Amino acid sequence: MRNKELINKNVLFLILILIPIFKPVGITIIDNINKIFQVWKIASICIMSIYIFKNRKNNKYEYSIPLVIFWVIYIITSFIYKGDYVDIINNGVTSILLICFIKEEFNKEKKYILKALKYIFMLYLTLQLYSMIKINISKNYGKFIYFLGEDNYSAFSIIPMITIVLFIQYLEKEQISIVSLFFIGILTMLYMFVKSYTASLALIILLLFIVLLKFNINVLKYFSIRKTYILLIILLIMILLFNIQDLFSTILNDIEKGITLNSRTIIWNDAIELIKQKPLFGYGSLSEEKINDYYLYGATHAHNIILELLLRTGIIGTFNYLMFIDKSVKNIYKRCKTSKEVSILILGVISYLILSFMDFYPILQYQYCLYAILYCYSKSNNKYKMIEENNNEKYFSSGTTPR
Repeated sequence: MRNKELINKNVLFLILILIPIFKPVGITIIDNINKIFQVWKIASICIMSIYIFKNRKNNKYEYSIPLVIFWVIYIITSFIYKGDYVDIINNGVTSILLICFIKEEFNKEKKYILKALKYIFMLYLTLQLYSMIKINISKNYGKFIYFLGEDNYSAFSIIPMITIVLFIQYLEKEQISIVSLFFIGILTMLYMFVKSYTASLALIILLLFIVLLKFNINVLKYFSIRKTYILLIILLIMILLFNIQDLFSTILNDIEKGITLNSRTIIWNDAIELIKQKPLFGYGSLSEEKINDYYLYGATHAHNIILELLLRTGIIGTFNYLMFIDKSVKNIYKRCKTSKEVSILILGVISYLILSFMDFYPILQYQYCLYAILYCYSKSNNKYKMIEENNNEKYFSSGTTPR
């Protein structure tokens, strides 16, 4: 069965289109291969654009509107303040095309897009694990780069990919694989070994969530994406205004983070001062001049999802970005939160947001793939439950007694 799937021309076609969209960072250090990926990506974007344009009359793309507004603001502010707006245009266009393309493919009865993503992500995750083990064993850490990038950065690729693979495997087999949980555990230990504690924490939380789900304990009774937003904002306020990290100074010093959380509290304070100056639309991508002038204590980004969004795109852009995430879950009917496949996706998003508390990269495409699948799956598979529930309400409200 697996061989038949692999040679299916539709799956192969989608794999070829999607591989360069998720270009691994490790590829960039090999110049010739990187150039091939760049040309390959241009071809993929052209094919996706033509495909979407041909089907524009049959589909609506209102889901992407908040994300489009976010990227437009990001591009314009980057251009005005002399940031790297070309890179922002590249990633903005790619993310919009990606979520529209996934939406198109979800409209088809046979969802070949899921098989294609599964094969790509399983390959990428395997190569990432191999690169981490090889680099750490050979003691070349710091001299070479992991397949998906270093430490926390690579975790922003890994968590969405693991979530999507777990989701697809559950759809296929209706169970959560022990092998998958073991794989997450190995990755977590490797991140702990190199003292990437934010990535380790996010993966531990994801692993715990999925283990509980495997034993039919759904933590979504207590957690949600909106609650996670609120908790992260409260935690940021508590650190910046009340220095609650001081209570854990011994632990933080032991893991070499210190009470500044590796200078993040300094960066966050600098980011707030910048945000106050451009509150509505932000600064876009920081120019080399601003970075060298220590606008963010020498950092290139704000190291926190809320501050990063506000710094780049201001209140308007941040609102639209959060609206996009909120739209991703708007079609989830209450009864569907108990379904394991939907729970896997939501728990993956929650773990991703927790990871985003200490770092955040809006340019990475893996997150948009996760949000698009959550939106499309919930819309295509849960709508009939709403219709069924409404019909039952009408039936009983009419006073008719069922026979």
